[in-house]
Amino acid sequence: LSVGFLQNAFHLPLDILEEIFLNVTPHQVVRACRLVCHEWKEVADRDSFWRERCRREGYHFCHASKVPTNWKHFYFISKNRRNLLRNPRGEGEKSGLTGKGDC
Repeated sequence: LSVGFLQNAFHLPLDILEEIFLNVTPHQVVRACRLVCHEWKEVADRDSFWRERCRREGYHFCHASKVPTNWKHFYFISKNRRNLLRNPRGEGEKSGLTGKGDC
């Protein structure tokens, strides 16, 4: 089999690949998926991908007039903030606060 055939046989439209990545943990997307090839890196770095991940997980800006300039950074900052709200000392079981939409 030729290399060109194999590349075309395993080519997925970027929107489909983005939907698949939304079912992969965010750390795996950043640490593994984006290292596979240029197309995967393009999808893993897309603002639309991170904006959709934020939407699905309930992360949003407090003020609708403000929009993040980098959705990937906003996602990880929001995720870390939520974890701190739930368990500020990192002790025992997490409880109580969801952090979703907290401003």
